[in-house]
Amino acid sequence: MITKIRGIKQTTVKGRRYYYHRATKKRIEARPNTPAFILEIAELDKEAGTTPRRAIVRRRPHGSGTWGALVEAYRASAKYTLLGERTKSDYDKVLAYLATLNDFALVQFDPEACEKIRDKALQDKKRRFANYVVHMLSLVLGWGKTRREFGHFENGAVGLKKFAAPGDANRPWSEDECRIVLAEAKGTLRAAVALGMFASMRGGDVVCVRWSDYNGTAIQWQQNKTADPVWKPARRMLRAILDAAPRIGETIVAGADGRPWADGTLRANFRELIRGLEDEGRIAKGLTFHGLRSTNATRLADAGADVRAIQAELGQRTAAMALHYSRRADMRRAAETAVRLLDDEA
Repeated sequence: MITKIRGIKQTTVKGRRYYYHRATKKRIEARPNTPAFILEIAELDKEAGTTPRRAIVRRRPHGSGTWGALVEAYRASAKYTLLGERTKSDYDKVLAYLATLNDFALVQFDPEACEKIRDKALQDKKRRFANYVVHMLSLVLGWGKTRREFGHFENGAVGLKKFAAPGDANRPWSEDECRIVLAEAKGTLRAAVALGMFASMRGGDVVCVRWSDYNGTAIQWQQNKTADPVWKPARRMLRAILDAAPRIGETIVAGADGRPWADGTLRANFRELIRGLEDEGRIAKGLTFHGLRSTNATRLADAGADVRAIQAELGQRTAAMALHYSRRADMRRAAETAVRLLDDEA
């Protein structure tokens, strides 16, 4: 029950209580004493240009069916502890953002509340982070629903849509783009691009893989995202580039002082190269490092590779993404066949 909210007017119409934001004179649509209600007040405060106020509400004691208690239990579970360090770090950033909701009861995280939380994250942190908020809400609430100690509640994030990326995010690279970028990348950046291009490594893995993980014929590493091991033969171009690269540190991707590059260093150097080539008109806009994984998966699917081969190339635990690329390639081939048959009839 709400005991006091500074800057909010209460009124009753035909026996029903409504709440209005004094500064904007707008009615608050969300149900009182819910995460959505508090977030809507914060949005209206921002619209009015006032300092965000924190509502004083009567909440459940921490630890009795609250979001904070659920997050603590999730972090102590094997589901979380077995994740890779990079994934834990990404999850923790989102959970830290959601910590302001720790004292709210789980029964309050209905679809309306989760939608408000998502939209507030978009306003505060932009599209990618907002989508990650949706993922974490669904993941943690879904995990908690199987635990009796948290009682019965709704996973309000189920079916909540994520924000689509503008254009084709992480689109496949063309053959010309691969050739041009690889030719223009120099030194450490060239080795990094080669690991992404010819081993389908994520950027977070590229900066961690060691020279000891490469024996001249094959390369192996542990994925930061899932902590799963990956082994694959080194492709011809990758062998040529790595064999010619100086070994100045323990990691393949290292600075002149031998220290490993940080993930941010890789992104910054890669972005600088790509922007320069875009400005010269030599490549199209939209190239991302992660797009190299899409490139290899798409080429394998187009060549008729089975799902297991695509899954192995991507180092995925499940075949879901491999099936995505395989189905897309099958649809293209089916469309080509259909057009050819129709043209032959004409």
